[in-house]
Amino acid sequence: MADDPGAGKTIIVGLLIKELPARGDLERCLIVAPGNLVEQWQDEFGEKFGLEFDIMTRDMIEASRSGNPFDDRGRLIARLDMLTRNEKLQERLIRSAKWDLIVCDEAHRMSASYFGGGIKYTKRYRIGQLIGGHCRHLPLMTATPYNGKEEDFQLFMALIDADRFEGRFREGVHHSDSKDMMRRLTKEGLLRFDARPLFPEQRARTAKYELSPGEAALYTAVTDYVRNEMDRVARFAADDGRKRVNVGFALQILQRRLASSPAAIHQSLRRRRERLESELDTARHSAKFRAGLHAVADRKETLRHIDEYEQREIDDLENLIVTSATTAATVEQLGQEVGDYGTANSIVTARGISVEGVKHAGIIESAGGKVRILTREEIERNWEPESDRHLTVWECCQNLVRALEQGGQRAAALLLRKIGPYHAADANDYAYCLYDICAIRRRDAAKAAAYNDLIAVRPELTRQAAAIRNSDGDRQQVMDL
Repeated sequence: MADDPGAGKTIIVGLLIKELPARGDLERCLIVAPGNLVEQWQDEFGEKFGLEFDIMTRDMIEASRSGNPFDDRGRLIARLDMLTRNEKLQERLIRSAKWDLIVCDEAHRMSASYFGGGIKYTKRYRIGQLIGGHCRHLPLMTATPYNGKEEDFQLFMALIDADRFEGRFREGVHHSDSKDMMRRLTKEGLLRFDARPLFPEQRARTAKYELSPGEAALYTAVTDYVRNEMDRVARFAADDGRKRVNVGFALQILQRRLASSPAAIHQSLRRRRERLESELDTARHSAKFRAGLHAVADRKETLRHIDEYEQREIDDLENLIVTSATTAATVEQLGQEVGDYGTANSIVTARGISVEGVKHAGIIESAGGKVRILTREEIERNWEPESDRHLTVWECCQNLVRALEQGGQRAAALLLRKIGPYHAADANDYAYCLYDICAIRRRDAAKAAAYNDLIAVRPELTRQAAAIRNSDGDRQQVMDL
């Protein structure tokens, strides 16, 4: 049954299970469904049809008087993945009395596909074969039976009729006609008794919307991070296939969570940062660096059969990958990514300037393998952006804060005009970033307030900077900020 979602597949099965016992054709019935749907099945049958089904649990298995829970009850609901992963439970199912009816919900999860020169059978597909040979009737229920590949669809249909659909697929020659075995109803085709459509017409369109400045900045920052990390993959992991796959997968997860919500991407980036910093600390004090970071790569088999896991388990695996995967092969490379050096590099970089470059700007000091950014109080006081050959966003931001604190808005506006619109915009973005670091991570209210003050008066500083006349007094300096 391949009806659309909401078209009544569960109702049809309920009517079938209600009718067959009346005809003396059903004593034993098993429902196999994903774990998150078993309670729904139990409630639907109980409320709408007065059919009582028990859900198989671990307690039920351990407390079975006969030693086989499949023989203890005639109406049972089992979780698909409990059967898939428990070989002893599969053996008990085979040894139990044959079932009159086994219903499989979300049956498309029992997938198989052609891969290379053979067929890749998932564990769920094997379960489908197992239960199909242990019952008289096997209804499969899914709204998405076809994934666009004819050969995979035929393997799926082989769960119902192996003789008809098994065999090597030959494109253009091998074609399946399943009209006599499959029912497909779309919502558009469902009508009321007076021939009116049961569901309103579906009209799809693309909804466009403008990103807010904050959303656009977040999107750009995460995109740049992903792009930079992919560049690191090309440099540091060109010959390491496992590492390349893990990092690539982690970056895909970050992009997907960026599209989900700001909270989701914030949590993912925070966890990744904390995990890699922990790995760095461990690596500096032990020789377990490579083994720790390669733990994700050992889950290759898990990734290959990812469809066999529930969403909660997939989320846990994704969290492990997104927090652990890295291109670093040495402690130095890991330090560059997440340690003191990496922090300095990420904060003071302006449009691709490296830490090596900003050493000449006089805003960092490096000694003994440590890199430290100079504080606002330590950087040059008589700083002139117009004559600075190594202009950085860090200097722009810190000097604007200092000018605002010491000389007020007029002094900050004069400095803003000298900095120019290009670096002024970046300095404002860094003020947001540094405010978050001070307020949230370091809980330093005093330092956070300084950046907040600069952010708050930014529009007024821009207005004043645009109104400042040049020294010749003939024209105004226009700033496109």
